[in-house]
Amino acid sequence: FAVGDRVTGSYFARWIDGRINAGLIDQLGCTLDGMLTEYTVLDEQWAVRLPDHLDWQEAATLTCAGLTAWNAVTGTGIPKPGQWVLVIGSGGVSLFALQFAKLLGCRVAAVTSRGEKTDRLRALGADLVISTSDMPQWG
Repeated sequence: FAVGDRVTGSYFARWIDGRINAGLIDQLGCTLDGMLTEYTVLDEQWAVRLPDHLDWQEAATLTCAGLTAWNAVTGTGIPKPGQWVLVIGSGGVSLFALQFAKLLGCRVAAVTSRGEKTDRLRALGADLVISTSDMPQWG
């Protein structure tokens, strides 16, 4: 890294790769202080360079919701183009998962309990959107 690089802290700062275990679960902003600040000092291993094309707001959720979604979509193997991926809900993790799946060439079914979210899910590429609020027999 160099002075002026835009970085964020890694969500699980001590976990580099492989299976996570109890000795690696410290989380910046959770069990470790220092994430709700404009400036901080981090171990270089705990920092992640932000892509230049993203502004601060766009990059803010990458190390939590973005990585959670990426792991959910690819954690047991990268899905093949044309395969179906199901996303449940319309929160940050689901929206990332939907977009990652589409980038991988997958078809996406999205389920939401909020009817007003269906247009947004379709706009982001969902091939099938189910609104449970429109289905009285649901749950």
